[in-house]
Amino acid sequence: MQHLVVGFAGLSRSGKTFLSTTISGLLGWPRASFGDQVRKVATARGVDTDLEQLLEIGDGLVTNDCEQFCRDVLGAIKWDKDKSVILDGVRHSVVVDTVQGLISPQSFRLVFVETPFETRDRRFREKFVSSGITLSGLDHSIDRDAGKLRLMADLIVDGNPGAATKALQGLLKSIQEWGN
Repeated sequence: MQHLVVGFAGLSRSGKTFLSTTISGLLGWPRASFGDQVRKVATARGVDTDLEQLLEIGDGLVTNDCEQFCRDVLGAIKWDKDKSVILDGVRHSVVVDTVQGLISPQSFRLVFVETPFETRDRRFREKFVSSGITLSGLDHSIDRDAGKLRLMADLIVDGNPGAATKALQGLLKSIQEWGN
């Protein structure tokens, strides 16, 4: 199997982390997370790790030096071109382009996790119940590139409860085929 980098994209609370973590475990591949890197930067800066602060930091990392941000995410798992990896939390099309440039000639594949608003809203309220922020009120660039990412995706999977679990076998098969 040739080495791959597989990114997971989708709107907020779509199920990216569940699927990327599960696939990483099934394949035995390391998993790197853009969200984890944003939280690491926030902690290093001594900044609150509330949602709004994290969104601003993430935006800044992508806008100011996307290449370094992507290098840091890959570096967190000591990635090299002889290693396949799962990337969680791809939120910007420029990140796809940047990662593709960094890993070349290795292949990059993008999985878009699609989940209805009602499901994502329920998940959001469960996670951020005390924040006072609602998913419908979340007007931020974090999800503005979702349409473009969906068009860039090599595979679109259903992130609904139950459907995501059923989609795992098909997702696993697709990733294995990409590596052949």
